[in-house]
Amino acid sequence: MKQHAATISRKPESYPWEVPDIRYYDIEQYIEKAATVHVLQPLYVQKRAYDPEKIFAQMLEENSASLEWWYKNGDHGKEHFAVPYKNKRDDWALFYVDFLLKFKDGTLGFFDTKTMTGDDEAYRKHNALIDYLSDVITHRKNDKFIGGITIRDGNSWKYCRNKLSESFTLHGWSVFNPADFAGGNQ
Repeated sequence: MKQHAATISRKPESYPWEVPDIRYYDIEQYIEKAATVHVLQPLYVQKRAYDPEKIFAQMLEENSASLEWWYKNGDHGKEHFAVPYKNKRDDWALFYVDFLLKFKDGTLGFFDTKTMTGDDEAYRKHNALIDYLSDVITHRKNDKFIGGITIRDGNSWKYCRNKLSESFTLHGWSVFNPADFAGGNQ
């Protein structure tokens, strides 16, 4: 499994999170990679990065004209952005969303790359993220947010704006195109 899930006995407390000014990387596990709009320069990626993450990051770079910045989140620790969710054992766990984006129009995006069969907790994580975004939208009415799990379908990425069931399909999902959000055409 790609992500480390922290199991917690009670719902974690929320705390304000911002993209860090600096991030330290283990040179044994990360390599420097060119990126024009990654918020931290230079960009470091895991040597054994998950293929969907590499492909999604490449797509973001190819669409840099639509983005103010993007950030590749970490997968554990307080310094990284996480959403609490109830896992299949009904324990609290933390979901570390892969990518945080800021579009040219100010919309903030929260996307996590998945495959159809790679994570049996995907729908739970997605639903927790949808709940988180719904709550944030309620409290920050002047800001725009978009997100969810995103799955590669042929040459495009698709994401779902609604909650999912355990046996979800890609039917009814939207194609993720950063240019659609750069001008506020949601």
